[in-house]
Amino acid sequence: MKSKIDIFFVLGRKNRLLNISLPTVLVWVLAGVAAAIIVSFVIVLTDYTNRQVDQKSISKLHRENDALRTELKKYDNLCKEFDLSMTDLQKYDAKLRIYSGLELINSDVRQTGVGGFQHDTAVAVLGGEVRDQVITVSSTLMQLLAEAKFQRESFEQIAGHLKDRQYLRDHTPSILPINGWYMSGYGMRIDPFTGYLRMHEGLDLAAPPGTPIVAPANGIVKSIDHREGYGLTVEIDHGYGIKTYYAHCLSSLCQVGQSVKRGDLIATVGETGRATGPHCHYEVHVAGATTNPTRYIIQQSTITD
Repeated sequence: MKSKIDIFFVLGRKNRLLNISLPTVLVWVLAGVAAAIIVSFVIVLTDYTNRQVDQKSISKLHRENDALRTELKKYDNLCKEFDLSMTDLQKYDAKLRIYSGLELINSDVRQTGVGGFQHDTAVAVLGGEVRDQVITVSSTLMQLLAEAKFQRESFEQIAGHLKDRQYLRDHTPSILPINGWYMSGYGMRIDPFTGYLRMHEGLDLAAPPGTPIVAPANGIVKSIDHREGYGLTVEIDHGYGIKTYYAHCLSSLCQVGQSVKRGDLIATVGETGRATGPHCHYEVHVAGATTNPTRYIIQQSTITD
């Protein structure tokens, strides 16, 4: 190996050569130093660049955390407003239940117990303060959702109960079938044809022939036929085991299977069958047995708001 290395430089426009002889060891030392300087420069530059990138990322994370805290605060305020609304709904629920005759819901029953908030990995890596806020808001939302579901089920129960009550009211006889005169009531009486004491199972209301007979409640026309002693008779099934009968009719104004509502015309007053004059014989049957029709007639004076 040569002890020296010749290095030639071309100088100027005249291309003069400059020859420098350096020891081989020195050349290698200089090359090593140059390589070390270059590597160090690259390392420093890379570290600086990484620090700049990390600083930008940290700044971005700080901004995102600040925005997250702001949004969590908003949701926390919304949860408080929702909680107040739920309290008002629970008070309204109690009023509706009192009005409907339903049992009030015990406060212990309303504590639905949704359990603790099970946070996932994404929540676990959040900072302490932000993580606590997320857990608090999430737990509150889960509790409110459970209460809202419970309240919805309660309102559905009340609505169903009121609907049933309304249906029962609509299908319970409550008015006189004709505008006429009272002739004979429900109970034992002297039969005008035989002179013997016998049970009179309805209410006789006199009126001129052709006077309209109306349904005292909603129901379905079950039969229209001529019956011995009763003449032309209309039968209405009101449901709940309640049926009404209208005897001695002159004519029917409905059809079998027809749905009728309270106040609908169903027949006209006559004196068909065994009758001493034009009138409507009105009977009310409950669970297959006759009952006093006056129990199912609401007098105007007894109606209150």
